[in-house]
Formats: sequence, C-alpha cells, structure tokens
Amino acid sequence: MKVAVAYDHRGREKADCVKHTIEEQGHAYVDLGSAGEGTVDYPDFAHAAALKVAEEDVDTAILLSATGMEMDISANKLKGIRAARCNDELDAHAARSQFNANVLCLPGELLNETVLKRIVEVWLETGFEHRERSQRRIRKIEALEDGADPKRVPGAPD
Repeated sequence: MKVAVAYDHRGREKADCVKHTIEEQGHAYVDLGSAGEGTVDYPDFAHAAALKVAEEDVDTAILLSATGMEMDISANKLKGIRAARCNDELDAHAARSQFNANVLCLPGELLNETVLKRIVEVWLETGFEHRERSQRRIRKIEALEDGADPKRVPGAPD
C-alpha cells in the first residue's frame, strides 16, 4: 500500500511517528508535509494529499494537524474523498470497515505517539466490509457530491 502523509506546522512533531509506523507495517509513504519551521496553511497540505488519493496515485492518506478537524474539513471538499478524524482504534476501524474512508485525519496535539501508532496500524490493517447497506450509503454520499438527491439512489429503501 502507498500512503500520502501530510501535515501542517502543528502536526509536524508527530509526523515521524506516523511515517515510521507505515514503514513498520510494510508500506511505503510519500511525504507531502510542511518542511519548514514556520506556520503554514493546513488546506494546502490536506488538498495535496487528498488529491493524490482522488487521482489514485496513492491508496490512502494520513493527515496530521492540531485537532485533525481542520484537515478533515479541508480534505472532504474533494470529490471521492471520505476523510475521517479518528481519536482511537475504534474510530479507525469503523471508518475503514463501515464507511470505506480513504483519508485518516489525526489530532497530532491531542494524542500521544503510542495511541497515534495504534490508530495508524488499525487503519492500515482494516479493509472495507462491503456490506450492501454500507455500499448503498456510500453511493448516496457520491450522489451528494454530484449534486443529486441521495434518496433517488438505486437500492435505497422507500
């Protein structure tokens, strides 16, 4: 699996932990994070990584910022992106298995490295369960992205 890793100045401190965990799990990463010491704008980094996912240049992306919310909001503006802010292993498992999330957003300032590492491990280990109801709901999200009425998605209950 190939993973884009992006972070702003407030996620930079924990980025090495995430990159190391990706490698420990046998995967490769592309570093799209902030290289300098100064402050940067998180939408720039969220967009760069999410675009790599949307264009299928990478399999998934992991974004780090202060709370994770700022990256989550930014990444979810791109069509085809299902970003999830995860605070623990349960969040990461549900996001992948039930919602087929393709971008993980982490609160770098709120979690210690042990917790971050475990969340990344669960994210990388977990696949989508392909249940019909989950697939139907994802089709509805895709309909919203296209400006369509999600209630008109085939297979939706009346």
